[in-house]
Order: sequence, then C-alpha cells, then structure tokens
Amino acid sequence: DLQRAPSRPISLVGMHTSACISLNVIQEYLGPENGRLMVAYTKLSIQLMMLVGQAYTDTREAYLQRTFEQINTVSHELRTPLAHLFSYLELLRAGEFGRVSPAQERVLGELIHEADEILLLLTGTLDLSRLDTGRVVVRTEELRLASLFEELVNSTPLDRVAVTWSVAPDVPVLRTDRVKLKQIVGNLLRNALRYG
Repeated sequence: DLQRAPSRPISLVGMHTSACISLNVIQEYLGPENGRLMVAYTKLSIQLMMLVGQAYTDTREAYLQRTFEQINTVSHELRTPLAHLFSYLELLRAGEFGRVSPAQERVLGELIHEADEILLLLTGTLDLSRLDTGRVVVRTEELRLASLFEELVNSTPLDRVAVTWSVAPDVPVLRTDRVKLKQIVGNLLRNALRYG
C-alpha cells in the first residue's frame, strides 16, 4: 500500500539502477518480439528520471536560496554592532576619550585585531554561502600592495616576532577586491606566525 509505505530519500543513481534492472526484467518477460513496448517503457523511464532530476534541482535551489537568505540576515545583523564596536575601539586608541597608557594601547590593539578577525570571518561565511548560489560579489578598487601589507602588519599582533616586507618599486597599482585580498594575505601571515 503506497499510502502506508515509509518515505525514503531517492537518489538519482538509485533510480537509474532501478530503471536499468526493470528494463532488463521487462525485456526478458516480453521477449524480443515486443520491441515497441520496450521502446515505450524506456521513454517512460527516461521521462520519469528527468522529472525527478528537475524536482531535485528545484528543491536544492530553494534550499540554497533559504540558506543564503538566513546567512545574509545573520551576517548583516552581526556586522552592524561589530562596526560600531570597531569604531569606538579606534576612537579609544586614538585618545579621543582621554590619554591611553601603553598597556591600554596594546590591549586596544588586540581587541581591534579580534574585531577585524570576526568581521573577516563574517565576510568569509557570507562569501561561502554566495559561492553555493553563484552570487559571489567582487568589489574591485585600486590599491597599492605596500599599503595593504602595512595595514596587515600593523593590525596583526606580533609577539616577539619581527616581520619584514618589501614591494618592488615597479609593482603597479592593483585593481582587485581589497577585502578578499586582505583575507588571503592575512590568512597566510597569521598561519606563518602561528605555525612557522
């Protein structure tokens, strides 16, 4: 009874295997003289597999769209307070609310770095969800590699490690996505500091 049969997920490979076995069984049962019935059954099986494949694709697209929307919402909800926190930390470090001691400046630098890490993590998570749906956004701008390196080295805690870098004078101005390039180079720098 189909009404009481337990529902199980159907894979396309399983359907293809089942259709091939069914075709072989029906061919043996009908014999070679009923070729027209075999052709009709083969066409019916192919159409059924195409319908199931389309339903699978539609369901996956709808699931990815819902997931993307949820991640997008969470990311934006978290980015706003994080941006405020980041701004206040910068103001504190700049001495806008009073003199900052060297120890406080060091702690503020670490907090700014951690806030920047969380922001990069949120951006990376959003980009991963966009990859699944084919909606990765690339925001190109012109930037000098030296300024990117300087920004990364200044914002990364360097405990008892000397980091030196240089950019050849003939390296042209880059036209790329600053955030994504900063993520890539920043990951390389942090991994080198952590594991090198």
